[in-house]
Amino acid sequence: MTDDRPTVPCVACAELILAEARKCRYCGEMQPKAGPRVPPKKTYRPPDSEATTILVLGILGICLCCIFGIFAWTKGNAYVNACRSLGAEPRGTAVAGRILGIISTVLWGLAVVGGVLGSGRH
Repeated sequence: MTDDRPTVPCVACAELILAEARKCRYCGEMQPKAGPRVPPKKTYRPPDSEATTILVLGILGICLCCIFGIFAWTKGNAYVNACRSLGAEPRGTAVAGRILGIISTVLWGLAVVGGVLGSGRH
């Protein structure tokens, strides 16, 4: 048995719901009452593989070499800016990699400053 009632995409999650629905059954977002439907807010973001790369660079920056942290920080900033320009939330893995990159870079900076200050006390 098929349902021939008209469907439209939800304004928040873009799932198909009944045209007369007031609330999306998938995400719970209230739908506009009448008039033309606005396009869904669902947008695209950069590929997930880029988010994974940022996380791996952040982990390598903490564990092996702080230079990787600088790359994780800069790539993470670019990824977050690209997501926000598209109206999407950045993936948690990219944000975590970016934070690890920031921590790694700060630790590297403190080590350099400590090395410079410590070498002057001989």
